[in-house]
Amino acid sequence: MVVNGDSWPDHFIEDANVFTKNPDKHFYTTSESVLENELLPSYGYYLSNTQEEDEFYLDAIMTSEGNEWPSYVTNNVYCLHPLELVDLQDRMFNDYGTCIFANKTCGETDKCDGGYWKILHGDKLIKSNFGKVIGFKKVFEFYETVRQIYLCDGEEVTVTWTIQEYRLSKNVKQNKVLCVIKLTYDR
Repeated sequence: MVVNGDSWPDHFIEDANVFTKNPDKHFYTTSESVLENELLPSYGYYLSNTQEEDEFYLDAIMTSEGNEWPSYVTNNVYCLHPLELVDLQDRMFNDYGTCIFANKTCGETDKCDGGYWKILHGDKLIKSNFGKVIGFKKVFEFYETVRQIYLCDGEEVTVTWTIQEYRLSKNVKQNKVLCVIKLTYDR
């Protein structure tokens, strides 16, 4: 059977280049774009070896296509309160954190509702086993300007929100950032 397009619906014919479009460029699965804060791509990854964990995140960026993440999976984590990005009741988040993709690194943090992100540790070089720099890791901590009360087992606890920001050293994918949001409790 040869398909030449004669039996295609009109909306396929009107958009004849539908099969040659780059799916990394603004591809939506619905007619409306999905709200940014509803897109939490995956959980973090935990290894007892920090070097391997750092390389794992950089590999996720390295093996992805394009110079930027598709717009339907990105989020501006630096302008949002972490409570808008995660589910505190989610056991997997509490154990591993949540990975969120961003298309830019943050030189200075923006204020958001109830607080701001502050750079806790500047760029840390991540090197391969051969000593070559393959990427960078920056750590941010969230400072609340509006105090939230957090309870754990009915007891008030102090929490620390952090973002571990990973990016490659290559100029090609320099704007492609993977952020891991984590939460720690102090009793």
